[in-house]
Amino acid sequence: PTPDRVTTRRARLARPRPLELALALPLALLLVWTGLRRLAGDGGLAVVADDEAALVLDLARGEERVVSEPGAVAFVPWFQEVRRFPRSPREVRMGGGAGAAPRVDVRANDASSFWLADRSVRYALLPGVIASGAAEPAFADHLVELHARGVLADELGRHTAEELVLPDVLQGASRRAQGRLDELLAAYGIAVLELSAQRPRFDPSYETAIERRKVADQTVAQVRAKRDQLRLERLQREARARKE
Repeated sequence: PTPDRVTTRRARLARPRPLELALALPLALLLVWTGLRRLAGDGGLAVVADDEAALVLDLARGEERVVSEPGAVAFVPWFQEVRRFPRSPREVRMGGGAGAAPRVDVRANDASSFWLADRSVRYALLPGVIASGAAEPAFADHLVELHARGVLADELGRHTAEELVLPDVLQGASRRAQGRLDELLAAYGIAVLELSAQRPRFDPSYETAIERRKVADQTVAQVRAKRDQLRLERLQREARARKE
């Protein structure tokens, strides 16, 4: 063959064929997928347990979706991220001893101060409206604690210290605080299930005065009851005397 024919034949052999391209493309994608998996340190597959939900973040398009059904979730490492969070209720304790957050200090309406010795907030994460930041349990605990402090200080601070000693007033303030807290945290996909309504704590001298006030009130109530009983007995004796 002439040199021109040899050159043409070599060019045809070097030119990629459609079949070769069709086979090489999936192989290249598989190699890229394997490399991304190794670099990311995970397998591109997340397993969602029965008591969990998952938030799939698409970092490339800035989108997110929630997976509430148990099973395996496939994702692309580096381009997507899967965050799993528990669906069982969680609890945040404030001022309750070791492992709890600091106590909540409140200024009452009469300028007196007190604190909440042991307050707890039970909440749950809602898979349908969960925000990407609140999917982490630690961050959700932090959000609940910050909002609970402000709401409790506001609602309980509307009353005087003497009023908050009454169970009805304390429970009413706690119910209002729970409603406000649930409304504020709904934007983060957090539902408040329960807010404890334990009695606030005062300084030792004020606590002593409260106890003395309780004892005095009980004594007054007993004296009034005894007085009413004696008055009734007198009326009964007078009625018997008139009848005789």
